[in-house]
Amino acid sequence: SSEFIGSKIEEMPEQFVSHIQKCAEEIFFEAREIKVQMNHSDFELINSILGVNDLNLKITESPDLRRGEFELSSNGSGLKQKFSD
Repeated sequence: SSEFIGSKIEEMPEQFVSHIQKCAEEIFFEAREIKVQMNHSDFELINSILGVNDLNLKITESPDLRRGEFELSSNGSGLKQKFSD
């Protein structure tokens, strides 16, 4: 399932980022700094297309996450999008 999700992210990286931003806005509507952790492959793809510095999110890599998974955090609160096999 991770490979399938990864292929969809490669087809539509902007939609993946929009999904992350929407989740962040719904949960952390007043937060000034929102941190996002994602899989290395997703990070590299997003950085190559959009540039992580162009977003209002602080994006870093996490070796514990698979393609399409991400973790949002701000001021001690968080959200994880993880998939089961």
